[in-house]
Amino acid sequence: MPAEWVELEAFEESLKVENRFNISKAVLELDYASLVNRVNNQGKDITVLGNRLNEVCKQLEKFDSVKIAWANRSCNRVAGFIYDFAINNKCNWNFNMDYPSKIHVLVMNGAIN
Repeated sequence: MPAEWVELEAFEESLKVENRFNISKAVLELDYASLVNRVNNQGKDITVLGNRLNEVCKQLEKFDSVKIAWANRSCNRVAGFIYDFAINNKCNWNFNMDYPSKIHVLVMNGAIN
């Protein structure tokens, strides 16, 4: 499967999670610039991918406020840690403010760098 389709699938899944938790305001950071551009210019792409993206983006209407931004791939250390943990432990991992210290360290290091 081409990378852009995989990124779109991950984007859709993140929207589903946020809607499940009734999040009304969000800044979604994606590390795939092409997808960010497509989302921010939706409705102009007449390809099969563009059509699918338009369907996925209908979920954005559920938010009171939402922004889609590009983030450098190196900023994904926390997401990578959570992904690896969930895959290695074959689990879903939901937490609020009670998060592991490893995540705190990654966030602080990311803020400093």
